[in-house]
Formats: sequence, C-alpha cells, structure tokens
Amino acid sequence: MRFHVIVLIIAIAIIILFAFTYFAGPSEEVNTTTAAPPASTESKYGVRIIVVIDNYPHCSGLKTVWGLSIYAEVHGVKFLFDAGPDPDILKNNAKLLGINLSNLDFVVISHEHGDHRCGLPYVAKTCPGIKVYVPTSSKLLKEYVTDLGFRVVGVEKTIEVAPGIYVIGETYGPPYEVAVAVNTSRGIIVLVGCSHPGVSKILKKVINDVGGNIYAVVGGFHLSSAPENEIISVVDDLVSLGVKKVYPIHCSGDYIRNYLKTNYPDIYGDGGVGMELVFEN
Repeated sequence: MRFHVIVLIIAIAIIILFAFTYFAGPSEEVNTTTAAPPASTESKYGVRIIVVIDNYPHCSGLKTVWGLSIYAEVHGVKFLFDAGPDPDILKNNAKLLGINLSNLDFVVISHEHGDHRCGLPYVAKTCPGIKVYVPTSSKLLKEYVTDLGFRVVGVEKTIEVAPGIYVIGETYGPPYEVAVAVNTSRGIIVLVGCSHPGVSKILKKVINDVGGNIYAVVGGFHLSSAPENEIISVVDDLVSLGVKKVYPIHCSGDYIRNYLKTNYPDIYGDGGVGMELVFEN
C-alpha cells in the first residue's frame, strides 16, 4: 500500500512539472520577443559618396551627360559637390538613386563652367537660400549663384565648413577652382571638379592645408586630350603622393583609366554615374 502511494505521488509530481513546462514555454523565446530590433544599417556608415552625374556609365538606368555632380553624406552632414549641366538630369538621377536633395546642408561648385553649375536651378527649388561655396575670384560664378537666390560664400583660402569637411582654397587653372577634402577612417578623400590647375597641385595643397594622408581622389582630371607622357607623369605623381585609390571620371579621359587599370589595378577605381563609396565609422 505504501509503495502504491509513493508511485502515485511521483506520478503526480511528473504531471505537474510537465504541465508547467508546457504552458510556460522556454525562457529563450521570451528573451527573443522582447529584445531590441537591430540598429539601422545607416548608423554604421560615417561617409557615403555617390556620383549623381557623369559622362561615364556605371549603373544601368541612369542618364549620362558631359558634366559632374557628386553627393556626399559625412557623419550626418549632407552636401552636393557640383551640380552638372542640366536641372532635369540632376533631378531624375537623384530620384533614381534615392537621394533627397531637399535635405542638403550646403553646396560646393568647383568652378564656373556650365557642365558643373547649370544644374543648380533644381537645387534652388528644393533648397532655396542655402549656402553655396565658390572660388572667390570667379565673378561670373558668384553672380550666377546669387541670381538663383543662394547665399554665396567665396573661398580664397582653405576653410573647414563642417567637422572633417574642408573646402580647399582656390587655385588658378584657368579658371579658378576649389575642391573638397573629407577626413575618413582610412585617410582623406578629395573631390575634384575638372582639376584645371592640375590634380597633383590640388592634392599637394590638400596635404599642406589639411594634413594627413590622401586615401582617394574622385573627379575630373582634365586629361582627356593630354599627351601620353603628361598622363603618365600625373599617375607617377599620384603614386608618389601615396594615394591609395584613384577614380578618374568626367574629363579624365580613357587613357588614364586604361593605364591605371593595366599598370596599377589595386589603385584604379572604375567610377561613373551611380558609383557609391561607403566608409564605416
């Protein structure tokens, strides 16, 4: 009799334990449902650069046209470097790339040529009255930007316009030209318009004014009709300056692209409209 009572007690205990486990469920499921969602993918990127307008194709579906415009986000600061030659192309390409140009903090126009400034009327509609940095000696460009209702800031000497973002002081080509330098975890990224004064001269000015090492240069090098020996000399200068990545777009020409691709494949960056560069914090 005593044996049967013990067996009955054990059986009841097992039933109670099973019922508790079944209805309560494992603790891991509770932790999973109450855990915070993963952080947004945007939060891990400190610097993002996208070519919005260029005459070299890179991504399908985007319009190519002779000119240059580059969009950049640097630790939350958003700006446009050059605006290309056509407001409609700037608008359409930006839309296809998912870029909202109404959120710009400022614009930099490298020089006065139409293939770099004539897309600005679209920016004037989306961001009326924002600051536009231009070479201080370019009277034509200053008048054009002023007539569009922007706040014009002439740049003679290199200035830091936001933390880690510099507008490099004007150099003479002709015409007068400015560039942008951005500090990243890998080094400085330099954005150039046409490099009429010479891309090597601009990079040396960046090193002198900002300091540090240049990781990449992106933009036009004004070498499309230059002789081979001049182009090779420019490449030699870039290598000697320690530039790790070179993205020759717009007016750089095919020869320097092919030369870099063949002789310096680790340095060459095959850029064009739609190219995106992203750097983690």
